[in-house]
Amino acid sequence: MRGFENTPISQLALAITLLSTFFVGNSIQHLSFDTNRIVNHGEYYRLLTSHIFFTSVPQSIIAAILMHQFRQFERQMGSRKFATCLLVVLVLSTILELFLIQAFSLAWPASPDSVYIPAVGPYYYIFALLPMYYQYVPALYPRRYAFCGIKALTLTVSEKTFTYALLLEVLLESRSASLISGGAGLL
Repeated sequence: MRGFENTPISQLALAITLLSTFFVGNSIQHLSFDTNRIVNHGEYYRLLTSHIFFTSVPQSIIAAILMHQFRQFERQMGSRKFATCLLVVLVLSTILELFLIQAFSLAWPASPDSVYIPAVGPYYYIFALLPMYYQYVPALYPRRYAFCGIKALTLTVSEKTFTYALLLEVLLESRSASLISGGAGLL
């Protein structure tokens, strides 16, 4: 992959995400983040497998575009520091997801058969790098657009707007489930 020169961690994460999304198919229910199966049946592998693949191909393609955007942080940080950062974020976001799911199930009890299940995918990767993207990547060629000539209704658009739109689409893909996963990655 030409655009991923000197970024082996980003390249590996992208390849694993895309390949697993295409090949997992119907076995999503056996690999998803189901707290009932994790706690009661001891299926701890779900803590890791739920962060590897997305449930739909369009969502994984959008995530691939975002991973391509965020590869620059690996170049700036170095591969070891970047991998360590992602590993720490993976552990912390998984713990936070477990906490949020338990908090939601206590606050809004559902029927005994239904369980709060967060969205499946590397949300930790994408949303953990969002603050760095916001802070360190400058907006090149920003343009201001005013609606109906009113200065109070001015919108600034740059090339970063497309990235934010993709992030919003990934976040709202699965409604509350992806909000839990994205929020855990962002925090």
